[in-house]
Parts: sequence; structure tokens; C-alpha cells
Amino acid sequence: MRTPVLVAVGSVALAAVVIVVGCQTYDFEPVQPLAIAQTTASYSTVGRSLRANMALLVDKSGSMDFPLDPTNAACPTGCAQTGQPKCPAGCPTRWTELKSAMTQFLTTSGSVARMGLAFFPPGGCNPTSSMSQDVSSSNDVASELQTWSTNILSKITSTNPSGGTPTAASLAFVAGNPGLADPDRDNFILLLTDGLPNCNGQFTPSYPDPACRCTDTNTDSCNQSPQQLCLDQSNAVNAITAAFRDHSIRTIVVGFGADTQSGDGPAALQAMAVAGQFPRTCPSGTNAECGTGTCDAANKTCTPAFYQATNAADLARVLESIAKHISQTPCDYLLDVTPSNEAFISLLVNGSVVARDDVSTWTYVGPGGDGGGAHGKVKLVGALCDQAKAATPDVPVKVEIRLLRTF
Repeated sequence: MRTPVLVAVGSVALAAVVIVVGCQTYDFEPVQPLAIAQTTASYSTVGRSLRANMALLVDKSGSMDFPLDPTNAACPTGCAQTGQPKCPAGCPTRWTELKSAMTQFLTTSGSVARMGLAFFPPGGCNPTSSMSQDVSSSNDVASELQTWSTNILSKITSTNPSGGTPTAASLAFVAGNPGLADPDRDNFILLLTDGLPNCNGQFTPSYPDPACRCTDTNTDSCNQSPQQLCLDQSNAVNAITAAFRDHSIRTIVVGFGADTQSGDGPAALQAMAVAGQFPRTCPSGTNAECGTGTCDAANKTCTPAFYQATNAADLARVLESIAKHISQTPCDYLLDVTPSNEAFISLLVNGSVVARDDVSTWTYVGPGGDGGGAHGKVKLVGALCDQAKAATPDVPVKVEIRLLRTF
């Protein structure tokens, strides 16, 4: 797997220039655009060419029907808590925003992995016990993977939220899926949740009890149903730990919505993300790479370790970032920005410039095409691709991509 290790951007303004040659004077007028930016990204590939397996485990609990922003004039305050009356048309909910982000992700990056889908809960506090769509068995054919992801998107858009948040047992079920038992590939669970894990049927004390942290904003509800509404962080962390220990499955934790930003939410998701062995990273060792978090420069990881999004645009960016990190194909390099002109792209391999040849060295694939993602990708072909596939951890192939953008 390759990891971006450097991203640098600079801008240069072009000014009017007067050049005198002999007795002739040439006046160059300022032109638009007035700025050029260069972006450089470096990668180190170790030759693993098989795409990852990734099961999407999507929280469709009742709270996903809450307004994304209860202060919006179109969203009555009571709607956020009781669900009655239903949120009116035009009130963005967590579920409508999730569907919007997943539409972008699965449309532009649907071929980056062999994906599968499971929802939780199927109803009430029951954990998921079936896959809505199995993990793809495609032999890494981009068109087949994209068709598979399009079917997953159709199931997401046709599903409605309801029930609790039985995260632990649902994780344990998905971790046992045969589609994630492939020693030749990286295997992931992408957990996308808006709330805290609960639905622990083994919890026996009544609320209030020190052992029970109520996950409902209405604490009276925990008096009536402590087994369903008490925080189940320990079991969720244990399930994620077991997935990695027993099946070599890493869990990517994405928090979505207000409940993941305050109260017990951040601590619970942090513990789950650390156990999942796929924390957010800061390859250049800077806090800026961690957004509002901080970077541990020694191990290049962010705190908090889990991914977080507050709206559809945020979630789309998070998912695109995850897509870049899980991509294992040493010949495909997703870009962070869209080049103004593909002629402005240059490629260096182990420090030497490699001229573009669409047959024998490298080519450019535009956004959305053949797994081009949101900004396009550079694709190694022919002998150069073979060289990247043959790389080893001891003798990696360093790929550096530079592109100019005009403004």
C-alpha cells in the first residue's frame, strides 16, 4: 500500500514584463490567469496490486432521521428529539446528507475496492445478521467494481432509518463475513455511525447507575430501557479488536452528526478508531493535516484518530481521503486536485523524470473515468507499471507527481 508523504502548494503571480532586444522593444501585457500553483505529491509503492476488500457498515438508527441542523428555520426544534412530527420537506437530515455524500463517493470512487454493504440495525435493537450486498468477488475489473458499487448506492438511497445502535454485535457479524477473509488483500470494515453504541442486552443494572452512561438525550428513556440505551463502548471496542486480532480486518471509524462531537461521543469513537488500526494520518508531521486535531509527529498519526464529518460535503471529502489510503494498486495514483490541463502533469520515478507515453509509461485518467475519483488519477502502464508491481519493502519505487494549476 502506498501512502502520500508530501503535499506542497505555492503560487506565483505574473507581472508585466518589458524585454529589449537590439533596437526593438516588446511589451508583454498582463494576462489572465494571474497565478500558477504547483502541487507535488510523493508516494512509495511496495508492489501489492490487488484491490482491498471493504464492507460498508452503515448506521441507519432512528437518530439518522434527525435534522442535521435543528436551528434551521425549516426544522422544528422538537423534530430533532422526538421525530414527531416528521421533519418537514426541505429539512436536511443526517440520512439525506449521508445519501448525498455516498452518491458522490460511490459514483466517483466505486472501483477503488471490492465493496460490500450491511446496515444496522435491521430493526429495534437487533444487530445485523445479513449482508445487504456481499463483498464483490470481481477480479479487480474496474467496470465490474463500479457496477457493484452502483448497486450498493441504490440500496442506500432506498433505505429509511429506524431502531437503536447495536454496533458491537453488528461489527462482530461483519468481521466473520467470508468476503473479508482474503490473506492476499487488505480487508476493511468502514463503520459510518452518527451515534454512540448501545443495545447491550447483557446490561442488568437500572438507570441511574454508574455503570450506565445514557446515550439518549431523554434520560427518562434509560430508566425504562437501560439494556438498550446504556453506552456499550467496551463491547464495541472489543469487537473491533477481535476483528483485527482474529481476521486481520482493520476498522475505519467515521463519525457523522452532532452526537459524535460532544459528550461521550468523541472518547468512544477515539477508542474504537485506535482499536481499528486505521487512524487518521499526518504524513508530513503537521497539525494542518489533522484539521482541528493535532499531529503526533513521531508516528504521523492524528488525534482524534477517527474521521469526522458534519455535513454531506465534509463526509464526501472524508470518504475520498479514505479511498486514497486504501487503494493498493501500485499503478494508480489518485490526485488531490484537478489539473487545469493534463499537459501540465509531470512524473518522476526514483527522482528521474519519465516522459508520458500512454502505452509504455504513464497516462492521465480524468475525474470519474476508470476509477479516476473526484480529481482524476495518474496511471502507470506497460513496463513502468510492471516495475511498480515488482517493488518490495526493501526496494520500493518512489513515484512523485507534479502538476500546475492556473487560476
